[in-house]
Amino acid sequence: MRLLHTSDLHLGKQLLGRSLEAAHDRFFDWLIAAVDAHAVDVVLIAGDIYEVAMPPSYARRQLYRFVDAAAQRGVTTVVVAGNHDSPATIGEAGCLLARANTLLVHEVASNPDDQVHVLPRRDGKPGAILCGVPFVRPRDVMTSVAGQTLEQRQHAFATGIADHYAHVYAAARTRRDAVDPRLPIVATGHLATVGTSRSEAMHEIYVGLLNAFPTDALPPADYVALGHIHRPMTMGERGQIRYCGAPIAVAFDELGHDKHVLLVDFENGTLARVEALPVPMFQPMRRVRGALDDMPGLLAALAAPHVPELPVWVEATIDIGGYVPDLMARLRAMAQGLAVDILRVHRIGGDAGDAGIQAPLRTLHEMRPREVFEQLLDGCSDLDDQRRDIICALFDRVANEVSAPTGDPS
Repeated sequence: MRLLHTSDLHLGKQLLGRSLEAAHDRFFDWLIAAVDAHAVDVVLIAGDIYEVAMPPSYARRQLYRFVDAAAQRGVTTVVVAGNHDSPATIGEAGCLLARANTLLVHEVASNPDDQVHVLPRRDGKPGAILCGVPFVRPRDVMTSVAGQTLEQRQHAFATGIADHYAHVYAAARTRRDAVDPRLPIVATGHLATVGTSRSEAMHEIYVGLLNAFPTDALPPADYVALGHIHRPMTMGERGQIRYCGAPIAVAFDELGHDKHVLLVDFENGTLARVEALPVPMFQPMRRVRGALDDMPGLLAALAAPHVPELPVWVEATIDIGGYVPDLMARLRAMAQGLAVDILRVHRIGGDAGDAGIQAPLRTLHEMRPREVFEQLLDGCSDLDDQRRDIICALFDRVANEVSAPTGDPS
C-alpha cells in the first residue's frame, strides 16, 4: 500500500491581510496530480486542516472538492483534527464524507475501537490498520484535581495522552489480528514531540499544558504520521515517526524550510520506504534586506521572475539609522509597476536596535489577534523556532477556545 502524508494546510489562512485561497487551490490541483502520478492509495492529512475553528465557506469547499476528486479515483482520505480545528466543524459532514471514502479522526473517543479503521487500497483490499488519534486536549484525557501543582497537571496530561495511545494501539492490534495479521499499523497525531529516550525528564518538555511529547511514548506502530510542526522531521529508530511539515508557507519565517509531502510505502506488512515529494511554491514569497537606497534594485530583481497576476509577497528589512516617516509608502512607491506586493517592513539599525522594530503598517483594529501576537514574538531575539512553534500553538489553542461558538466544546 502507498500512503501520502501531508498536514497543516491551514485552509482559510490570511497572511498579513492577503488570502492564501488561490495558493491552496493550486496546491490541491497539484496534489490530485501527484496522487495519480504515484498511484497513491490513501491520503492522510495530519491536522490543522483549517486556520480557525469556524473556517470560511470557501475553505470548506476546498477540502470537500479534494476528497471528492480523490474518491473518484478510489483513494481514501483520512482527515485528522489539529489544534486549530474545531472537532465539531471537522465532524459535521461525517455521514456525507463517508460516502466519499473519507475517514474523520476529529475527536478523542471514549471507546478506543471507534478510533480504529481499516485503510483500503484502491482495489478495495485491506492495506493497513489506522490507529487514529487527533489533537488531544487536557479535558479529553485528564480530570483537574484541586490543589495540583503545574508539574503534577503536566505529568497527568502526558500520562493521559500516553495511556490513550496505548489503548487505541491495543484496539488496532486486535483489529489487525481479526482482519489480517500481516497488515501494518499506521498511527496519527497532532502534537509537538521532543526526545528519543526516557532519560529526558517529562517536566522539561512542556510549556503550560501543551505537551511536547516524548517520542518513545508514542505507540510502536509501523508508521506514525504527525502534524503540528511546520518543518519536516524524522524520528524513531527506524525513521518511522515523521513530520511532513506544512506544504505551503504560512509565515515568512518558514521560507528556509523544505516543503514537501511524504510518499510512504508498505511491503509485506512493514514500512519499506519513505520518499519526500517536493511541493512547488504556489504563492511566491521572499525576504529582502538592505539599505533604503538599494531597495529599488533589490525589489526589481525579486520581481523579475514573476508576473503581475501572481506577484511575489515581500517582507523587507531596512538597514537605516533614525526614524524615517512613511517607510511603507516609500517602499510601495519603489515597487510601483513591479510584480511585488510588500506585506511587512522591519527597520533595524540606529534607534531601532539590532533586534529590529517593525514599522507600523496598519492600525490595530485592522489586524487579527494572531498577527498582533506574531509581531510581539518578532521582538524576542532569543526565541528559537521550536519554542516559537510551541508558544504559537498555545496561543492558537486559547484563541480557538475563546472564539468557539456556544455548544461547541472546541
